[in-house]
Amino acid sequence: MKNLLLTLLLGLASHSAMADWTRLLEGKSSVTYIDSTATIKESNLSRVLSMTDFVNVQDAAGEKFMSIKAVTEYDCQEKRYRTVNLTWYSSNMGKGNAVLSNNKPDEWQAINPTTGREAIWELVCD
Repeated sequence: MKNLLLTLLLGLASHSAMADWTRLLEGKSSVTYIDSTATIKESNLSRVLSMTDFVNVQDAAGEKFMSIKAVTEYDCQEKRYRTVNLTWYSSNMGKGNAVLSNNKPDEWQAINPTTGREAIWELVCD
């Protein structure tokens, strides 16, 4: 499983130019996309690459950014998720410099009904 995750993470940089971003959710301040070509299914887990693109400049830890790419695991059997990698980018659509990164997996969280997470779970676990 670690090898599969490492392969996905290493492929993020080269994959960005070839990504097949599909618009999934749109709000007033951001748009969330998923890359269906980067979805990996293994047993009851699905790993997906998503990107959130912001309308206005965001700030975290003193760094300015316009987009975030995330690798998230979805447990299709238990209906839960966890983010395993986040990278913040200075420009829209995951372009520009990577200004922050977090490679520490989050704790598993339940997926609440009628949320964006549930929409992604339904898509990658179907």
